[in-house]
Amino acid sequence: MAAVQQNGYSLEYASEEMKNNETVVLDAVQKAGRSLVHASGEMKNNETVVLAAVQQNGVSLVYASEEMKINVNAIIREFGCAVEEAARALAQPRVVQLSAKHGSDDIRGEPGIAVTGTNLAGEVVATVLLTPDCNSHELWQRISDKLDLSPNWPGPAFLRLILPSGEQLRRCTGDKALNTLGWLKQHADA
Repeated sequence: MAAVQQNGYSLEYASEEMKNNETVVLDAVQKAGRSLVHASGEMKNNETVVLAAVQQNGVSLVYASEEMKINVNAIIREFGCAVEEAARALAQPRVVQLSAKHGSDDIRGEPGIAVTGTNLAGEVVATVLLTPDCNSHELWQRISDKLDLSPNWPGPAFLRLILPSGEQLRRCTGDKALNTLGWLKQHADA
């Protein structure tokens, strides 16, 4: 353990038991992400270990399990971000539960969708009024703009918008209008 604390690459010379110890491997990959290559198969599939390794050195993703590669690559494809940012997004997401109800535009009286976002503690963190033909990208942007984000906000990959059904709203739904995605029809109050 002491050797790994000094140099993450010394994991190569550790016992098989140490290569399968989350604390030891985590310490190694936080110092040298590419030392993941010497970890046990179980640790290469351990989300905490793999995400720490990839955040330290994006190249270390090649040593992760196929399942972990799929998870990280899905974020990269969806958000067009770097591998390190995708790993940080998976490790530290900002989760917002969405609810919707039919409303009207205060200015013109036109039909609208009032979307409220709450954090995991149930506190309202954002409320936006959208037109029925608004798409998921616009919703994503409007919720992001309303959140009280730090100056170090890492980007949209960290934001997880959860629909009333429990499904995650994917940015890749693209230019489909929210009223055609089904969640509003099922969950909005008249």
